[in-house]
Amino acid sequence: MSSFDPNQYPGSPPSDAGAAAPGWYPVDGQSQRYWDGFEWTNHVAPLPAAGAAAHFSGGITLSGTADQRTYALFMHLGSLFVGFLVPLVMWLIKKDESPFIDDHGRKLMNWNISLIIYSIVSFVLILVFIGILMLFALVLLHLIFSILGAVAANKGESYTYPLSIPFL
Repeated sequence: MSSFDPNQYPGSPPSDAGAAAPGWYPVDGQSQRYWDGFEWTNHVAPLPAAGAAAHFSGGITLSGTADQRTYALFMHLGSLFVGFLVPLVMWLIKKDESPFIDDHGRKLMNWNISLIIYSIVSFVLILVFIGILMLFALVLLHLIFSILGAVAANKGESYTYPLSIPFL
């Protein structure tokens, strides 16, 4: 996605950066760049003021403004109530404006794609009767995970859906 070299900046994730937590990392004394857990994004922001709460344990904690948290909350609830299309459109509209929304939208879409795959497998397994139980479990997991994601978004925290396959 970018030609950013993480090794040229102090405070950057280790060389095996796939293990580094997603978050904001200082670039120089004045700015920070967002690491999504796999690669550097194009999101750059000024460092918080000296008195601001910044946590440098693997990166600055990912938290959005009140509007961004509400938007991410509605993406998670939209997935629960109207399916994957509404949160997909919401994510595509705002993903370049906010790393917080991009993070939640990407993880939500990974879960929705995984859910579709798990549902197809469950429908096939209905022939041997275990698919019915799997479909019931998927509905329950989707309900629980979507609520947990909405709560995390409202708190300004990152949330990774358990059992989701990282496609994006």
